[in-house]
Amino acid sequence: MRMIWILMRGMMNKIIEELKKKWDLNPRFENESNRYLAIYNSHAQEWILGWSPDRKKELILVTKRSSNLSDVASSRFIKISERKVEQEKYLLYFTLMDESVYEVYLKLCSDLIEQVEDESNTIRAQKIVLERFNLWKKMLEKKTLSVDQYKGVLGELLFIKDLLKKDVPAEEILTAWTGPEYTEQDFVFSSEWFEVKAVSSGAMVVTINSAGQLDHPGYGHLIVYYLDKQSRKTSESISIKKIIQNIKEDFLGDDFTSQQLFDDKLRKYNYDILTLEDTYWFIYSSKSTFAISEDFPKLTRSIKRSEIQSIKYNLILSALEPWRK
Repeated sequence: MRMIWILMRGMMNKIIEELKKKWDLNPRFENESNRYLAIYNSHAQEWILGWSPDRKKELILVTKRSSNLSDVASSRFIKISERKVEQEKYLLYFTLMDESVYEVYLKLCSDLIEQVEDESNTIRAQKIVLERFNLWKKMLEKKTLSVDQYKGVLGELLFIKDLLKKDVPAEEILTAWTGPEYTEQDFVFSSEWFEVKAVSSGAMVVTINSAGQLDHPGYGHLIVYYLDKQSRKTSESISIKKIIQNIKEDFLGDDFTSQQLFDDKLRKYNYDILTLEDTYWFIYSSKSTFAISEDFPKLTRSIKRSEIQSIKYNLILSALEPWRK
């Protein structure tokens, strides 16, 4: 399985490099023939790379029948369109409308090409490509995280980094990371669990979002990261994208199983490192760790009645000093 993943990753990177090299040629645009390059002659399907009249990047699949695009809407980043050029020959266009997501577009194009690399039937290939584009469109148009959600995910990523620094095995950490499944605790190991919170450095309280969030078997910990939002990027500031890159480059390396597990968990948070840009930047000042012992001031599941829809409460941070580790 690991070898398959290595080969798939290498193949996608190679396609992306080839596409980028061709699009970076920036040719002259005197006539239409200069705007298009045939690619992948050895490929089972015929693909063309080019530029629209207004110089937007395009990937084109040659098909034998209409794609009925009324059933396939464009995304706000990538437009899909069709042109009939002769009898039983159509061109299916994927046009980049927003240059800021060029890196994402490269990955999308690579994925579409790879999906039908060995599919010799043009009609089946056309169906596969359209279905795949619809999946990409759904991913691209997911709602971005709010600033509080973003800060919460950033806190969890900082905790992952802290555990990796302590030489806890990456796969063990990422398997224990239950936050993306929206469980009550963020990390659940065999004998201990962790709830991670992120607040501003001047915060007086930390919010607990359910009666069961600090009620779990085993040895529990409340981890609080102090993060202050910045109006712009600085050399000291951090972001989700920056921390993810740091974790992958410095700790996961060639551990492709953990790399894939990490990416899968991130997608559950509606965040894909190749899909979203850096939305917010923060300064990380400090971290506090509290032991969730029997006498820790917390609510438990026993308080929750069927008549109560939800429970949320605040803990006064200065009052938690007796439980600080």
